[in-house]
Amino acid sequence: MNELERINTIFEWLGNGGRVKMVRELKTNAGQVFAAGEELRLVRLEPSLVDHSFIAVFESEANTAKIIRIRETSFDRLEPI
Repeated sequence: MNELERINTIFEWLGNGGRVKMVRELKTNAGQVFAAGEELRLVRLEPSLVDHSFIAVFESEANTAKIIRIRETSFDRLEPI
């Protein structure tokens, strides 16, 4: 994903109130499971400490205790609602 595509993706999320849904199931390293179709809300964007990319932090709409950090390389796992 080039820089323009990344920016367009983030603006698409923000234009929709930061609400997205999971395209397919994802398990985190902490053992949390985010089901396909689960709705999430963008909490914040963080710069990566490793490279010049972003990490998007989302919380589940159904359970705000469920938090997921998604690297820019996995943005294709999300789609705007």
